[in-house]
Amino acid sequence: MKEISRLLKKSQYKRIIFLFCFVSALLLIGVAVELGLSYFYEIKRARSDADNLNQAFQTQIESTFKKVDMVLLNTIELLKSRNSIEDWKTEDLSKILIEKKRFIPEAQNVFVVGKDGRDRVRFKINSKFNLGDRDYFYKQFSSVENKLVFSKPLVSRETGRLVIILSRKILDKNNQFAGIVAAGVPLIYFSKFYSELNLLPDSAITINGIDNLLYSRYPWVEKFIGFPLQNQDMIRELFYHNKRAVFAERKSRIDGVTRITSARRVGDYDFFVITALSKSQYMAGWYTKCAIYIISFIVLFVFALNFLIRSLKALNDLEEQRKVAVQNAKLTSLGEMAGGIAHEINNPLAIISGRVNLMIKSIDSNQYDPEAFKTSLDKIGQTTERIAKIVKSLKAFSRTNEQDPFVPTQVKDVIEHTIEICREKFRTSPVSLKIDSIPDVQINCRESQIVQVVLNLLSNAFDAVEKLDEKWIEVKFEMIGSEKILIKVIDSGMGIPDSVANNIMQPFFTTKEVGKGTGLGLSISKGIIEDHNGKIYLDKEVSNTCFVIEMAIYQSIGL
Repeated sequence: MKEISRLLKKSQYKRIIFLFCFVSALLLIGVAVELGLSYFYEIKRARSDADNLNQAFQTQIESTFKKVDMVLLNTIELLKSRNSIEDWKTEDLSKILIEKKRFIPEAQNVFVVGKDGRDRVRFKINSKFNLGDRDYFYKQFSSVENKLVFSKPLVSRETGRLVIILSRKILDKNNQFAGIVAAGVPLIYFSKFYSELNLLPDSAITINGIDNLLYSRYPWVEKFIGFPLQNQDMIRELFYHNKRAVFAERKSRIDGVTRITSARRVGDYDFFVITALSKSQYMAGWYTKCAIYIISFIVLFVFALNFLIRSLKALNDLEEQRKVAVQNAKLTSLGEMAGGIAHEINNPLAIISGRVNLMIKSIDSNQYDPEAFKTSLDKIGQTTERIAKIVKSLKAFSRTNEQDPFVPTQVKDVIEHTIEICREKFRTSPVSLKIDSIPDVQINCRESQIVQVVLNLLSNAFDAVEKLDEKWIEVKFEMIGSEKILIKVIDSGMGIPDSVANNIMQPFFTTKEVGKGTGLGLSISKGIIEDHNGKIYLDKEVSNTCFVIEMAIYQSIGL
């Protein structure tokens, strides 16, 4: 964190880190959107799978109910062949019912109950088969409709198992209630049917009634059969709003498992089937995918952030080294010209010293001459200004200014400050320096850095022509419209070979003698000019050696 805080203090690195965070945020949003879309797709697929199973189950249950109903109707028609059911002998009636039972193996029995509520076959064996107290008998007895009636889940008096009774009313010749014919279907039959299917672990299938009671369930949980469940919303949608299917996601009150459910009505009957797939089981693949995505994102983010910090730290260290190299290059240039600069300052100081001594002698000999004194003081003032100008140029050139803002600067000032630093070096050498007329324009720059670049070009040119027969350097200026200015440093050399020119801007490349050059001058100059959105290049079209600095004009002051 300390490293990040340190890097954030620098605007160029702050933008990179913020861009990294922005890209990371976009990537995170993309991952979240992809996971969200895939989540909804998996939920939709789970609902579809649950509904497909549900359609098969409700069709099977409806088929069972219809088959039982057909057997009951067929039995009633057979019983009508005699005046009343009392006319049938117990043995004959028992054979008929056993025969009918063969057509519906799902049922545990088929039986007939007279209008007095007694089972016509089993009551004679056991008096407990007086079924007049059963709800299905009472419904048939009291109803004016002749329809299939379902009982609530009840315990069979014959087997002790939970069953549901399907019954049909028997009418006599006067169309009066004469009894019922019924079949008992064990509720565990439906559970066993479901168990033969290859369902996901923790899946559940239930048969529920419009009365909100649980009639059957897989896995089988007997203690909840016949108890009410919270399915009023499904009952309302299926039976009163006539929806074909209702989907939900809910936590079971029986085992606490959260499931994705599909509910469908069983034909026209007052029952509906709920097929429920365990969300945790069905969505296991999505949960794994989610975990992989999140872990991968975290690992990638940490790795990328670590790589970014290391890279920015390396860049920062390189930038610090570059600053040191720039400053060293300045000091090297100053060192090369130290003798000349010292001589440049000593000469004016000698003039000042001589003038002061003359004035003192004049005063001591009582030969005070106001005009002579005024002439000496003017000369001292001019010489002092000359020294101050040199010192100012040295100070501006030598200071570290990497953090300084760009300011509009006259090209004339840049060239004059450069010449002030190297004037004595050229004055005491056979190399002639010619400066063309300087355009009156401004460039937006750090003045000392441009001075450093021009001084480096002049120093390189000086070293290149020092041993030539013809020794001259010329600084020319060219305007490209009102937008750009070219500063050209040309020397009497005959150009640079391509093999050297192709590498001349590379760090540590030099053609100078050992100990005389570091090979950093031009590479540093290239970096400075590019930081100013300009260009520095070797002009190969000129017959002599010509380096060009191309920069944008900030403001034109004169024509």
